Amino acid sequence: MSAATTLAPAYLLHRRPYRNSSLILDLFTQEHGRLSVVAKGVKKARLPIFRYCQPFLPLLVSWVGRSDLKTLVDIEAQRPLADASMHARLEGNALISALYLNELLMRLLPPGDPHGDLYHNYQLALRALLQSESSQIEVTLRLFEKALLSELGFGLPLAHDPQGEPWVAEAWYAFLPEHGFEKIDQQTENAAGGRADYCGVCLPGRVLLAMAHDDYAQPETLRYAKKLMRAALQVQLGSKPLKTRQLIYATAPRA
Repeated sequence: MSAATTLAPAYLLHRRPYRNSSLILDLFTQEHGRLSVVAKGVKKARLPIFRYCQPFLPLLVSWVGRSDLKTLVDIEAQRPLADASMHARLEGNALISALYLNELLMRLLPPGDPHGDLYHNYQLALRALLQSESSQIEVTLRLFEKALLSELGFGLPLAHDPQGEPWVAEAWYAFLPEHGFEKIDQQTENAAGGRADYCGVCLPGRVLLAMAHDDYAQPETLRYAKKLMRAALQVQLGSKPLKTRQLIYATAPRA
């Protein structure tokens, strides 16, 4: 008998056509991690459940199957659709940012591994993007990226400096993806440039202190945090570019 799962909390990360009338739905579930289900016939018949096959909706999903590709049995919103359709209210930078979160999860989460804490962080990030002023969107992204790296086992060592001492606010540190941080010449941001494992990111200790406490009040902290997170994620993403990052470049205003 096929294993059955009923009314599992989930979000849709991505959907793609399958054969003539079906869809493959890539889900991020609270208890089962990332998985894929085939929704048979939903395109051809325009079944009522088709309207729930949208990103950013808090869903309840039922499926059967033991293989990597499950079969969808039912899908519904956790709340009445009029209250739950967050995707319809996300727009502009907030929408692109939410798609970026989905792409990160699709690219980096191994299928079948539960990540309950990260699921909660994802929910918080979507709510923040829905309510955020544009200046707060970057904060939301940095917090989620930090949580994602930690959940994957590649968390940034922000608790203290490489010697186990408090960060020196005015000192400079180079980020070495395979090793963490290394204190460098305070007179230049490029002092670690000769190292083969140097990724080009140096930042002052005051920024690392702020990041350790999730304090992004200063524009300087946000600026350096973006560079740092991009470098740390790139190690895990490899050479294939993120589509949402390309979309951000394409939609950025030209001077």
